[in-house]
Amino acid sequence: MGVTPLSKVTVIAPRADYQDVLKQLSKFRDFDIIEEKNLKFDPFTEELAIRSVRLLAQVDQLVKDLEIPLAPRMMDVVFRSASIPQTGYEVASWGDLVGKAERDSEPIRNQVRAELTRQSQRVSEESETEVMV
Repeated sequence: MGVTPLSKVTVIAPRADYQDVLKQLSKFRDFDIIEEKNLKFDPFTEELAIRSVRLLAQVDQLVKDLEIPLAPRMMDVVFRSASIPQTGYEVASWGDLVGKAERDSEPIRNQVRAELTRQSQRVSEESETEVMV
C-alpha cells in the first residue's frame, strides 16, 4: 500500500492556541503555514460563540449585581454539608444548548432587572425623602 502526500490540511483548534498549534506543526519537515489575510472561521460556530459570550456577560452582571456567591462558603460546606449539585445535559448540538440557556434564562434575567430597577428607584425615593425631612 502506498502513501499519498497531503497537499492541504485544515487544522481545528481553539483561537487562543491557534498560533502555538501552527508553530508546533511547522516543526515537521514538510509542513508550511499558508498565511491568510482573513482567517475564516465557521460562521455558525462564530455566531454561537458570540451568543454564548453575550449570555455569559448578561448573567455574570446580574450575579454581581445581586452579590450572589458562586460557590458555597467553606463554613457552609463544613457545618451545613452544603453541596454543589451537578447537572448533566444531553443535546443534539451546541446550538441547542445555547438556545435552551437563552430561553430558560430570559424570564429570570428580565425579572431580576425589573426588581433591581425598582430597588434603585426606592433607594432614590428614600434619599429624596430624607433630604426633605
